[in-house]
Formats: sequence, C-alpha cells, structure tokens
Amino acid sequence: DFLLAHFYLALVFKNEGNSNHAIREYRNTMKLLLKQDPQDIIAYSGGFNVATLASVCRDNIERLKLEQ
Repeated sequence: DFLLAHFYLALVFKNEGNSNHAIREYRNTMKLLLKQDPQDIIAYSGGFNVATLASVCRDNIERLKLEQ
C-alpha cells in the first residue's frame, strides 16, 4: 500500500465534511506507518518522517472526533 494515498484520501474526505471516512483513512495511514521506523523519511512526502506524519494523523483524528 502507498500510505500517502490513504493520507491524501483522508484529507479529501475531511475537506468534504465526511469525518467518518476521513478518520478511517487516517487510521489506515497509521497502520502502514507503524510498520516502519519512526525516523524513516516517507517517499514523495516532501521530507516528512514517519513520526511526524503519524503525529499529524493522530491530531487530525482527535480533531475530527471532537467535531462529530
């Protein structure tokens, strides 16, 4: 799986107001991130490492839960 596809799909759902689907895609992203070393740089991410993107996913999940 290309984890950034899940991440960007989550952003699309978030922007369209579909919180449940966005949360699902952020969680899918997290599952893939957990298989990698936290310091690994993610390909095509503009230099973000696994730990940073995981933090973004967690923060967005929490925000979306509060909005529901």
